[in-house]
Amino acid sequence: MLHGIDLVIDDGEIVVVVGPSGSGKSTLLRLIAGLETPTAGVVEVGGRPTGSGVTPGVSMVAEEPGLYHHLNVEGNLSFPLLVRGDTRDEAHTAAQIQANELNIGSIVDENPTRLSEGHRGLVATGRALIRPEVEVLILDELLAHADIALRERVRQTIRDLHQRRGPTVILASNDPTEALALADRVIVLAEGKVQQFDPPMTVYRDPDTLTAADLISEYPINRFRGVIRSGDPARVVAGDTRIHLPRRLGDEYDGTQVWVGVRPEDLTPSGHGVDSGVKADVMRKTFVGSQTEILFTVRGQPFEYVALVSDEVPATGTVGFTVTKPLLFTDDGRRFRPESGAM
Repeated sequence: MLHGIDLVIDDGEIVVVVGPSGSGKSTLLRLIAGLETPTAGVVEVGGRPTGSGVTPGVSMVAEEPGLYHHLNVEGNLSFPLLVRGDTRDEAHTAAQIQANELNIGSIVDENPTRLSEGHRGLVATGRALIRPEVEVLILDELLAHADIALRERVRQTIRDLHQRRGPTVILASNDPTEALALADRVIVLAEGKVQQFDPPMTVYRDPDTLTAADLISEYPINRFRGVIRSGDPARVVAGDTRIHLPRRLGDEYDGTQVWVGVRPEDLTPSGHGVDSGVKADVMRKTFVGSQTEILFTVRGQPFEYVALVSDEVPATGTVGFTVTKPLLFTDDGRRFRPESGAM
């Protein structure tokens, strides 16, 4: 169920809807497509209300694309044109062009049952776009079942297609990488409510809520509760953890309980002294190629730290970290924003 959704998506944008399972992503997409009717308010596409069947100019590809198994790839692509009365030659030519645009020209004679999940998604996308009047393309979890290599190829194909044809693309995903790689703007959805609607870098670096910070991240954001101590500089104190804040806070904020969110890359090894900002016990060190994952605990809470230089952190023992960009949130998970700016 969705609550209080109020969004305006601009023509030609690529918008990625990110959220966990059950957050309302598919419902939102079906409302935009006109496949469901809102219980209150109105959904408009191009100034036309939706909700009375398929909306003109809008095509949607569901997570299970429902290709016709008795037809090959070309047959699936050309089917919408044949239904509307195009000749076979016209439909054949359009299907070939569409297949080439989507980099699937080499599989036009294949049966969909023999294709990977990612390629079936591309065929369904081509079928949705084959009609030139399509202005809005809605993709529900298009890459949910594709492997990593194919995901990147499909993302590149969508970017290239968008650059050539310029439709508005609205794509639902539970993969933050997809949002960061594809989106002009990201809708972060949780429990049926919009947490944030901004460019992906804004959501990543300036999240409005702790939930948004968690969802637009390869790693869950490290978090712990602390108390603000005013001064210059101000700091957050939690036991023997001391995190200096980037600006001064007045006495009116002294004693305020906050959540501190810390992205792994915003932790810097600072040695083994007790005066370090975060004192941590290393639990596990895992080399994963371009970086090293460090699992450690702070006051009994698990953190994840990603180090770009593997030799900086020992495999065991107590280590100090400095937090370079702390993110502060209120008790209810909203960004702590003092009068003179975000924190």
